[in-house]
Amino acid sequence: MQDSVFLDNRTFQRVWQRVAGSMDAPVTTPPEADTLTDLLAECIRAKAAGAAFYTALSQRIRTGRQQLLGIAAQERAHQKELQVEYFLRTGERCVPPAACPRLGTAAQDLRCVYTQELKLAERLGAAANTAPSPLHQTLAAMAQQDRCHAQAVRNLLACLLS
Repeated sequence: MQDSVFLDNRTFQRVWQRVAGSMDAPVTTPPEADTLTDLLAECIRAKAAGAAFYTALSQRIRTGRQQLLGIAAQERAHQKELQVEYFLRTGERCVPPAACPRLGTAAQDLRCVYTQELKLAERLGAAANTAPSPLHQTLAAMAQQDRCHAQAVRNLLACLLS
């Protein structure tokens, strides 16, 4: 029998104890919420939405189009890195829902993405302080790059408004 449920020994033991009617089955408590894992999932969704937003925005703004496309590519790369970290922690894939950005005026969109980059950089920086070593470096580097994205967006906004 090649059913994947039975490949996990703990799952097999729990199912077998229920089927056999064993009263000695250990009481299992649901696992506590892992805030770092939850944050990784949240950041994966934010990076996917950010990549879609930057791509859509690049099609509306001529000045800085290449820069916006470059940031979108970096956001996708961050998303993939976070998905790897998520998989290493949980053994499960975290696939974000499809993102469909709602766009306003170019200035409003740049302002919105500027504040979102700063907020995400802050959350990633805080998470880096509590994360184990390999993940710590990844999150700290992403936080720094998000600060750079915010500065690039700020510069684009300055050009657009002048």
